[in-house]
Amino acid sequence: MRERKLKRAQRSIPYLSADEEIAMVAALKCLGRLKGPVCEMEERLADISLAIQRTRKRRESDARTDGARRKLVGARLPLEDAERCRKCAELEGVSLYRFVVRALQVACETAETAAAQRLAMFSER
Repeated sequence: MRERKLKRAQRSIPYLSADEEIAMVAALKCLGRLKGPVCEMEERLADISLAIQRTRKRRESDARTDGARRKLVGARLPLEDAERCRKCAELEGVSLYRFVVRALQVACETAETAAAQRLAMFSER
């Protein structure tokens, strides 16, 4: 399994940016100078390389298909409000992005429920 992972990592080299490739080559050279077992470090470097490859592929795919699937909904906030949101997201243990998406979903559900209740009230009359 280790050998397959290392081979996949080697194939992912073209997906690395120039800076990432330089850093990876330097890390591998450093490993080559170490004495003793370095298998675990090689595995971690392979994991990093494969993660970079997955990220690049996902970004390329998103660039091709994202416009048809998603729309950016954003707001420019005063710095204090933005910092408050960031801190709240941290308190919940989620990214700021995930925090904002959840807040929008809750706001939509609240608005839809209120609209349905108003409609039901008028239809009963």
